[in-house]
Amino acid sequence: MPLFMDLRGRKAAVFGAGPVGLRKAMFLSREAEVIIVDRQAKSVPAGIVLVKGEALDNLHIIDGSDLVVAATGDLTSDEAIHRYAKDRGRPCNRSDRPGDFLIPSMVEKRNYTLAVSTLGRSPGMSRHIRLLLERELPPSLEDMVDLSERLRDHLRSALPDPAEREGRIRLMLDDLNSRGRGEDLS
Repeated sequence: MPLFMDLRGRKAAVFGAGPVGLRKAMFLSREAEVIIVDRQAKSVPAGIVLVKGEALDNLHIIDGSDLVVAATGDLTSDEAIHRYAKDRGRPCNRSDRPGDFLIPSMVEKRNYTLAVSTLGRSPGMSRHIRLLLERELPPSLEDMVDLSERLRDHLRSALPDPAEREGRIRLMLDDLNSRGRGEDLS
């Protein structure tokens, strides 16, 4: 189920500092406090804490975490991490197969974010779809969000019925779309 979460003040444990683990750690570290566990000393981005050691010797880190990522590259270790996290009610993302949550490929603009996922079947295809969307979505969509927000704020005081407000906004957006994807908002 797609879901956007506020991870500020949350903690994430990432097991494995290879390319996949680092990518997921960097994604989560945009809001969460992240600890990476890896058997080798590696350079990690600022704001991410590295614990050098074996994954299975550091499972206790999961106890103080809100989210877990198993990306060791070892099927047995990833399964043990997932099982430990699950036993403690912690959602776990797995790099080798779908876990309890997925980390999507994202298109992020000033006023909106789109998440793309193939549900773990093809991460490369998720990236391909993201790049396609970034190339094809008109920049005016960001202005359309601003316009829609202003209209919504105005209509809150003018129209007490939420369904009627939504209908008016939908008419405006449909009109903009019928004029050629809203390229000219003036």
